Amino acid sequence: MIFRQATQEDIPAMQVVRNAVKENVLSDPSVVSNASYIPYLETRGMGWVCTVKNSNGWICNLR
Repeated sequence: MIFRQATQEDIPAMQVVRNAVKENVLSDPSVVSNASYIPYLETRGMGWVCTVKNSNGWICNLR
């Protein structure tokens, strides 16, 4: 298991996970753009990716 800091390249997959949730569903998913993740990954907080056997899972701590 390898943990690394999430990057902008991870955002599309993070969007897929975010839009697949059954709880805390966004009423309008288009409001959360890929660009809106960037400050939370680079300046206001950070996110983490865990890679297991070449598959990624996301552990987000976006502040």
